[in-house]
Amino acid sequence: MQKQGQQTSLQLELLHFQMRLHVFGCALRRARPLAVLDVNVPVEANAGPWSISTTFNLKSQEIVVGLSGKTFYAKPMLELKNISRDYKLGETVHALNNVDLTINEGEFVAIIGPSGCGKSTLLNILGVLDTPNSGEYLIQGQRADRLSRKQRARLRNEVFGFVFQSFNLLPRTSAYDNVMLPLKYRRGNSRDEKVRAVLENVGLFDRRQSKPNQLSGGQQQRVAIARALVTKPKVILADEPTGNLDTKTGLEIMDLFQKIHRTGTTIIMVTHNTELLPYATRVISMKDGQIVNDERKIHV
Repeated sequence: MQKQGQQTSLQLELLHFQMRLHVFGCALRRARPLAVLDVNVPVEANAGPWSISTTFNLKSQEIVVGLSGKTFYAKPMLELKNISRDYKLGETVHALNNVDLTINEGEFVAIIGPSGCGKSTLLNILGVLDTPNSGEYLIQGQRADRLSRKQRARLRNEVFGFVFQSFNLLPRTSAYDNVMLPLKYRRGNSRDEKVRAVLENVGLFDRRQSKPNQLSGGQQQRVAIARALVTKPKVILADEPTGNLDTKTGLEIMDLFQKIHRTGTTIIMVTHNTELLPYATRVISMKDGQIVNDERKIHV
């Protein structure tokens, strides 16, 4: 039991350290000339009681971490290349304008900016809810911008979990059945166990038979988070997840997101609330359909 606890602690330290390594990668990409972009640059550092040796591949943006004789990888999860999205609303609106963005496994990304800057459009394209007019979108190295509607639906169900500001729960359906909904499209005999596990994880198994109108706003958002988690997604996409909540409840929801992130899940959150930014390992600022600032933060 003690050994298992040490391994869990080690994994958590590693996840935090991988986030800190992005800072090295960002600096290296700015400092190195194009001619050496395929060189592995060694980085030595110490995470807690463990000495960790790493390399950062400047071409693939892949982080390789060596720890206790084992190798771990933090590879690009989502890649946008020169993405543009226009809408015709009487006149042409340029929602996204030649956006380049790479999000690696295990990041907690906050996207901020004024209304109409393209945040939600960017989130919709990342979640394959919308398609760009031009550019390339890769999910784990595979093109996703040319898929059929059926293929996009399958990909959404396999890769992403969604959390919305307005909860989007079925009003006449219990919390349990709302969480069960994404599993209706999957095969398997352990659906009840999965629903129970995620409801316990968000602290609402005792309210599983309650309908949304019998729950507080914070409880409804916890149900929505459980619904997003039940398929064990690689990426959680959250659009203003605390927007309809009071400050105290909103911070409780962010604590839950932080707990989820520490398991290794990639989280991408759109928000107007600057008080939530300390929870993120990376903050992207947008204006007029473009990324104007991209800051990775060191979490100690």
